Amino acid sequence: MATHSGAAEPQPHHRWSTPRKNVTVDDIDRSCLRSLRCPDTLLVKNRLKENKDKLLHKSIDWILQDPQYISWKDGDDVCLLWIKGGAGKGKTMISIGLIERFSLPQDESTVVTYFFCQNADYELKTLEAIIKGLILQLVNQQKYLKESLRRRWDTINERFDEDVTSWRTLWNIFLEMLHQCKCARVYVIVDALDECQDDGMADLLKLIVRTGLDQPSKIKWLLTSRPLDSAERELLAGSDQVGVSLELNQKHLSKVVKSYITSKAIELDHRHHYGPMLRQEVEAELASKAEDTFLWVSLVCRRLESMPKDKALATIQGFPPGLPAFYCRVFKQLNEGESAVVKGCMRLLKAMTLAYRPLNVEEVGSIIGLSEQLITIEAWIDRCASFVKRRGIDIEFVHQSARDYLAGKDGQSILDPYEHYGHSEIALNCLSHLTERLKINLVDLPHPDSTRESMKRNALIVSVDYAANFWAQHLECVKRTTLIQSALAKQGEVDTFLRTKLLEWLECLSLLDRLLRAIEILNTLADVIKKNPSLLMLAQDAKRFLLRHYSTIATWPLQIYTSAMVFSPQTSVTLASPLGSVRAVAFSPDGKQIASGSDDNTINLWDAKTGDLQKTLTGHVGWVKAVAFSPDGSQIASGSGDMTLKLWDARTGYLQKMLTNHSAPVEDIAFSPDGKQIASGSRDMTIKLWDTRTGDLQKTLVGHWDCVLAIAFSPDGKQIASGSRYTAISLWDARTGDLQKALTCQWGWGGVRSIAFSPDGKYIVSGSEDKTIKLWDARTGDLQKTLADHWDWVMAVAFSLDGKQIVSGSRDMAINLWDARTGDLQKTLTGHIGWVKAVAFSPDGKYIVSGSEDKTIKLWDARTGDLQKTLAGHSASIEAVAFSPDGKQVASGSEDKTIKLWDIAKSMKISKLVGNTFGSHLKLCAWREIKTSKPVYSLKFRYLKTNLGHIEIESIIANSQSFGFELENLWVSNQWIYCGATPVFLLPLDFELLCHDVRGDQLAIGFRNGRVLTFDIDFEKLKLNVSA
Repeated sequence: MATHSGAAEPQPHHRWSTPRKNVTVDDIDRSCLRSLRCPDTLLVKNRLKENKDKLLHKSIDWILQDPQYISWKDGDDVCLLWIKGGAGKGKTMISIGLIERFSLPQDESTVVTYFFCQNADYELKTLEAIIKGLILQLVNQQKYLKESLRRRWDTINERFDEDVTSWRTLWNIFLEMLHQCKCARVYVIVDALDECQDDGMADLLKLIVRTGLDQPSKIKWLLTSRPLDSAERELLAGSDQVGVSLELNQKHLSKVVKSYITSKAIELDHRHHYGPMLRQEVEAELASKAEDTFLWVSLVCRRLESMPKDKALATIQGFPPGLPAFYCRVFKQLNEGESAVVKGCMRLLKAMTLAYRPLNVEEVGSIIGLSEQLITIEAWIDRCASFVKRRGIDIEFVHQSARDYLAGKDGQSILDPYEHYGHSEIALNCLSHLTERLKINLVDLPHPDSTRESMKRNALIVSVDYAANFWAQHLECVKRTTLIQSALAKQGEVDTFLRTKLLEWLECLSLLDRLLRAIEILNTLADVIKKNPSLLMLAQDAKRFLLRHYSTIATWPLQIYTSAMVFSPQTSVTLASPLGSVRAVAFSPDGKQIASGSDDNTINLWDAKTGDLQKTLTGHVGWVKAVAFSPDGSQIASGSGDMTLKLWDARTGYLQKMLTNHSAPVEDIAFSPDGKQIASGSRDMTIKLWDTRTGDLQKTLVGHWDCVLAIAFSPDGKQIASGSRYTAISLWDARTGDLQKALTCQWGWGGVRSIAFSPDGKYIVSGSEDKTIKLWDARTGDLQKTLADHWDWVMAVAFSLDGKQIVSGSRDMAINLWDARTGDLQKTLTGHIGWVKAVAFSPDGKYIVSGSEDKTIKLWDARTGDLQKTLAGHSASIEAVAFSPDGKQVASGSEDKTIKLWDIAKSMKISKLVGNTFGSHLKLCAWREIKTSKPVYSLKFRYLKTNLGHIEIESIIANSQSFGFELENLWVSNQWIYCGATPVFLLPLDFELLCHDVRGDQLAIGFRNGRVLTFDIDFEKLKLNVSA
């Protein structure tokens, strides 16, 4: 029995696992509040105080003397007070003043719970939010009331056993807490009910009246709002409810506003040295126009702060009385000035009006789609100071009335004609921003078991917050528009984002502690993408994936790439990525990249080790049917149905040259061995030679009578062989372009499906539709031998590396192995139940790999012909196979739009596969998958050289993080697989571990559900990351 070392005592092999730690009451309380996600109303109150002018406590003295207020506060029969008044009349100031008055140190028999509704913030404008905020304030002051939450908490499944997303359920919980509260007096204050955008407001007010007013001496409700229809209908119908109208208390309000004006004039005098006379004139002018509105005074005084004293009176006189007229005057002034500045201001105000919460300065660029520097955004904010202001990094409306004006008829009449910018543009800007910014391990968490709490919040995570949370809500608002319908279509922005950035987006939401939003967004999408069945399937599958692994991802964000992926079905759409059939693939010369070309007109570059998509090269307007890496790996060439070739920088992905001269689609391309030339074969029946440095056309080789399907340079670069439909093979001088030989035979008129040079360049082998393989002398063009045994088209041929053997694959479902010198048939390999479309020798000649229409790859012993392994995983025909230069991997390309990378050594020894990869460290199965946009029809391994181009082979976890720990033995405890003292892989809770065993780099685990999983740990690769 092996022993283990490490900081924690590991479990010995075959021993029962340590039980999970006991859950305490405090643990449950924290889980309850975390799950509820209650708004912190104390923070909201402090923010409002910061935004408002300094609270004048004398300003609420008048209401303390109001008979209705007194009957409510001191009487035993009145339970509810409703204060109503127009915009800017000081209702929130009164609420804050009374909250702080009631909260002054008194006896412990009084508790105050409160909520401030804010229409500009989606988290503060729903009935659900109101009640959650009240609950949080209550339980923070009276800890024993958390029992009402604990009783409803399922500790096993870590969730509430009631629907706490329903405001009615929350109301029952809150009402229960009020009744159980031991305090003699409970004040419940809800400010600005009119800013709650919830259709159920009337129902809530009914419940308050019918079920919440039964203890008038103990529970005191205070509600404030503008005049509100639902409140007018439901409130003040009984003697237990009273109201105070600010408009009906004009005399008191006028005095308070005059006091406020005096205080503001003193501040301005201190700033600009008005002197007694000017200060009195300013006070008088303000009072004459204020119409007893605090906000009007505040906004005008804000303008006066930046005005010299000699312009103070004129400035006041220039503004009309009343808020609507004031906003109209300022808004029209904003339209004057430099067009770029005006555009920025208008775009900012429109975005703020449409946004679901206040934005911060780091987010603005992602919403408005204008790549402006922070200093420019600051200038816009200053220019729009009568509407918005900055508080810290947040940009907020100065008052709800400012937002109301901009969203209303008058504001829209100015905003809308200026430019078309709305929810559609915001949604697409958000997706573009996320696609650009999101990456694996977004904030560089140091360990696989790092939690969100260990994150260092930085500008990057702040900048993606709004876009990650709200892109779908903006999209839903305009789901029937042409722009959004296009985005929802196949290969549209939404489709592409979810297929390429889904996991990174979920990681981001986990880091933001907003993972629950993903479920809401996926539900929203399911309702709007019904015309795109594949995207609908992805959204539904992503939701199942998230629900299955929610707790894991929410706690340990990086486990989404390991534990969550491994314990998801291999058929899960969530494991998929881009979009279309792969027509060509190619390995880079060093084997690190794969390029794929697809019928979505793109070339994708992939990391060959991890399967990560590195870049998507766009520019073709037709299928990409051929790709190739230059011998030094610096360039990628692509040939397309759009009749062009394109040369790309393999490192940056930049387009270097576009080669145009073909008059029909390009079918195949090849670099010369020295990389100085590219040969292209086309349906226009020609081969063209191009200069790779300049892109100039050097020669056009004419001689075929039909489309050129295949092309190859000889190893010494002196000859080019081309295969055509119905005209066999032509041999050309690569320097002069002269036709040296037309390799034909009198009875061979089948189209050439595949050609290959021998390693020494002396021979060419071709496979044809006439069911034969032909061996040609590359120098003379003479037909040396015809190899006949297949009874259907020969689809693929290849030489062994030593040139002694030829392998052929046919539509007759067989693979034949031939002696290249004698032409004798050595072996017939049978086992496929579909056409054999691709074959290749391993570099050491020991193995042959074949790919078939039966969706499998088979590995054969080249000496004996015995079948060694069948690799299953593709869901459509295999079109291309290739060995890596070191022979350790096989790449397969398929019509299922994926490329899979198979670990041959692991395939030979692992009998049961359980998943894709555990990062780049745990090999849970023999293949790694690359999703492509089209089927793959050709492959060559440093890069996967495909008909789509070249793909680089290395990245998911490896590129994103390194782990600082000493590697020691493997062991398992508390559902974690440990390497030494460091937990690296989390097992799902429903996989209850019973026993495990370790042998070197292999780990086997037995579970109560009867399953046994085996893991192979690649310590060498893990060490590379540890030392990084």
